[in-house]
Amino acid sequence: MIRQGRRWQPDRARGLGGWRVCRAVVSPATQWSDVDAADLCARLACALVWFLELRGFWQSALRYTQRALDAIRHSSLSERAGTEAPPLPIIHHVSRSTFHASLLYHQASLHHDLGDLPAARQRAEGSLTIFRQLNDDAGAAQSLNLLGLIARREGKPEEAQAHFEESLRLRRAFGDAVRSAVCLTNLGLLADERGDPDTARQLYEESLALWQEAGDQRNIAELKNNMGVLAFKQSDFVEAGHCYTDALRVERTLGNKLGIARALFNLGEVAEAQSDADRAARCFSAAYRLFTELGSPWATDSADALMRLGQAAEMVSLDEVVEVVLEG
Repeated sequence: MIRQGRRWQPDRARGLGGWRVCRAVVSPATQWSDVDAADLCARLACALVWFLELRGFWQSALRYTQRALDAIRHSSLSERAGTEAPPLPIIHHVSRSTFHASLLYHQASLHHDLGDLPAARQRAEGSLTIFRQLNDDAGAAQSLNLLGLIARREGKPEEAQAHFEESLRLRRAFGDAVRSAVCLTNLGLLADERGDPDTARQLYEESLALWQEAGDQRNIAELKNNMGVLAFKQSDFVEAGHCYTDALRVERTLGNKLGIARALFNLGEVAEAQSDADRAARCFSAAYRLFTELGSPWATDSADALMRLGQAAEMVSLDEVVEVVLEG
């Protein structure tokens, strides 16, 4: 079943069909009845966590992290197994402590995404404590990065900075270039927020180079968006437009509707700043259409932007708007 879940992962539509099968077969299995079954139950629960988290079903994923945590308390997992933290919560040959720490980390990440920062902090600190006891630098680095994100949302930039820097130091020490890029991006966001655009730009560019080397298109789009925001704040609307257009091009290739909508909204703000009301209205209308379709609260921001222009949302052709924007 775990192998089947992996096979379904690349395609969301097929994945949801797979989820119905997983729920019917795996979910009852997580209600173990004896100690010998607890290990398997914990792994099956983790399969569902991984499956659901990738698809944005965070509340359901959170429930299964708790089932997995409950299961490992009764499992026969050895403490002598390897201690390296797995990248995803489907665990095959790790110790009980590593399993526990990894689950706490994923539970903390889900609480963070759902906005429950006290719960996120408690679990992230718990995972960090265990990873440090295991001398697991990879696991400690991911927990530190998450604690930095939590501190940033709590309005504690100094603490966030310290966590991101320690995470970056650990990741560079064992040559994890991709996850180093994550830390560099987060440090860039902090630099931008404290009014240091030059440092922010330098960090973003360093991170972008790593993502480009890795060929990670989604994070390339994210960095281009961040660089566009930075340029927009500096009133460099031409550069902001270039960055947002690059992001739109990548998001379109990926088929990421939320990313497309965000890029269009940002390009609408650029056009508005350049006094191009018609172009701004087309971008805001296309963004409004997508945000509404996705149920995003940004639909309200798009509608407000159109009101500033004295216009209502139009039924624009999304493809036509995107083509016009990409053609310049």
